[in-house]
Amino acid sequence: MKVVADRLRDIALHSNLDHEIDLFGRSAFNRYYYAAYLAVRKNLMEINSDWATAAHKNLPTILTIAINKSATRIAINLTKKGILTKSEESRILTSIKICGYELSKILQSGYEARSYADYFPEEIVTRESGNLSLHNYTTHEAQSWPKRAEKHAVQLLNIWRQLG
Repeated sequence: MKVVADRLRDIALHSNLDHEIDLFGRSAFNRYYYAAYLAVRKNLMEINSDWATAAHKNLPTILTIAINKSATRIAINLTKKGILTKSEESRILTSIKICGYELSKILQSGYEARSYADYFPEEIVTRESGNLSLHNYTTHEAQSWPKRAEKHAVQLLNIWRQLG
């Protein structure tokens, strides 16, 4: 998906027509968001398939609240059984909280940019200095979403696996 976004961005950057810059640029922002979303979804599927199929706008809440509640419940139980030490419990829960928060920020930004791209045609994509801008977002920022999302989602899954 990121390959498609990069290509759409390049088409917009090299066009001399304002309407093409706008249209291809909008599609690039949209694809960057979906590349990040799919990276998160793929890894969440291994943790809880219900979370992975939740509505897009609910994922930040799942990543910051639901996953922390579930992890806390599991970790406390494992600590009570002597499987985890208190310091291991704390390390795992802190790591899950940080990953969830980072993923939440990425998805919130991407979702907002995607919403502007899809639902606010009056917000025009502009080109400046080899970069595209839409509302408060640039393609420089957007192109980082998939890789950052993949990194944090894989970390989250690996940490989650420590809970059994």
